[in-house]
Amino acid sequence: MKIFSSAFPRKYGVAVVAVGLCLSTASCGEGGNTRDSQPERIVEGREVHHFDDVEKMAATSDLVVKAQVTDVQPGRWVGSKEDGGREQVREVTLHVEEVLHSARATKPQTVLVDEWGWDEEGRGYQLEGVTWTAKGDEGIYFLTQSEERGHWRLVNSQGRALVDGQQLDSAANEGDQLGERIESLTPQQLEKQVQKAARAVEAGDLKGVEEPAALADDAKE
Repeated sequence: MKIFSSAFPRKYGVAVVAVGLCLSTASCGEGGNTRDSQPERIVEGREVHHFDDVEKMAATSDLVVKAQVTDVQPGRWVGSKEDGGREQVREVTLHVEEVLHSARATKPQTVLVDEWGWDEEGRGYQLEGVTWTAKGDEGIYFLTQSEERGHWRLVNSQGRALVDGQQLDSAANEGDQLGERIESLTPQQLEKQVQKAARAVEAGDLKGVEEPAALADDAKE
C-alpha cells in the first residue's frame, strides 16, 4: 500500500510525453486534455511495508498470481480538488495463469489491478518508480485488495516481477536488496518460494506483516 500526496511531493526527470489528438474521453484527462501514453515523471510515496524476503511479502499479500496483462484502460478517478487534486487509475486486466498463494481461498481467473496513473490534466506518472505495464506483459504479482471493490493493487513497489524468458525484472527501485535477489532467480524458483511460503502460512508457521495501527485507524475514518 502506498500513501501519496496529490501535490506530488517529489518529482524526478522528464520522460517521453505522448503526442497526438484527443479523440475521445477515453484518451483524455479532465477538461479534454490529452492523456499521456507514457509517464512523464516519477512520484515518490510513503509505503506501509518494506520486505526483506519473498516469504514475508507473500504471507502479507492476499493473493499472489502468475498472470499475463490482457488489457489496460483508463480507470476510475480518486481524490478531489478540495484535497489537492484528482488522479486517474490505469486499470490493468490480468489473465491468471496460476494462483501461487491465496489468503482467502480466492482463485480468480481474471484480476483487475490498479496502476498509477494520470493527474487531472492527463499527465502520466509512475508511483514509487513502478513502471507502467503493457498488454502482453507476463509476471508474478503480489497483491492486496484495493479500496475499490473487486480491484487489487501491489502489496508494495517490490510486489511485481515481470517475466522475460528465464529472467525476472523486479518493480522495486534500483538498489533494493529484495528486488536484486528476485532478479537473481528464475521464474520457476520464485514460484517455488511463494508456494513454500503459502504452505507455511496455511500450516500457521508464517504470518504476514501487520499494517501499522495508526494507518489502520486512518483508513477507518
